[in-house]
Amino acid sequence: MTQIRTGPDDAASAATAMTNPVPAQTAALRLSTIANVATTSVDHLRGDLRCQSERMTDDVRDAYDAVVEPYVALNRDALDRVPTDRDCLASFAQLAAHGDRPIADLGCGPVHVVDHLSELGLTMVGYDISLGMLAQARRAFPHLRFDVGDLEALDVADASLGGIVARYSLIHVPPARLASVFDEWLRLLEPGAPVLVAFFAASAAEAHGSPFDHLVATAYELFPATIATQLEDAGFTIVEIVMRDAHPGERPLAHATLLAITTGL
Repeated sequence: MTQIRTGPDDAASAATAMTNPVPAQTAALRLSTIANVATTSVDHLRGDLRCQSERMTDDVRDAYDAVVEPYVALNRDALDRVPTDRDCLASFAQLAAHGDRPIADLGCGPVHVVDHLSELGLTMVGYDISLGMLAQARRAFPHLRFDVGDLEALDVADASLGGIVARYSLIHVPPARLASVFDEWLRLLEPGAPVLVAFFAASAAEAHGSPFDHLVATAYELFPATIATQLEDAGFTIVEIVMRDAHPGERPLAHATLLAITTGL
């Protein structure tokens, strides 16, 4: 285990002289046309992005629905095999223990983390887009709460969560959308609430966003320093970054866990 980092620690414009000034009425018409084209282009782009997001959400959901039983069996004892992960979750639990709002596990999957943090005294809610995973979770842990939810757009009120855990769920989000995800998380969290994210780590900034063979659904390597910067830009303070090498039997990629807290008041 390597602790990489600790501690909370105009546009210039140009004007060109016009030797043949355009009549005011004509200029106004041109400006109006440009504005309409720009608005139409932005609306079209937003629509494309929404469609792309919905397609990717559907693809990921369907992929996990198809492998519920083997995936749960593979990961049920994951925390027992990786003490470093338990240590990181213990640090998160200590930071989250001061509040009384629920803690969300976004992309809870096999829900072993929901159960573990619940045993550490936190009020947990597991969210996932896979109905198959949620059905399995409710059968295995009927005393815990699970809801359908997308980590990119969770339907809960502002400042209603006391913390967020997202272990190996961000890897399925196209890297270009991660900054907006962190902005959304800041909206959901109360001031001072912790966030824990874990993912497969790219070895260099240039490799950030490189897809790899996840077997279940499209996934991306993420560079820890890039994720830390995006979290800070959104309004979080990084507490620590913990790195570990792959264990025997795991895919040959490093693992990163980032712990951060909200800094807004």
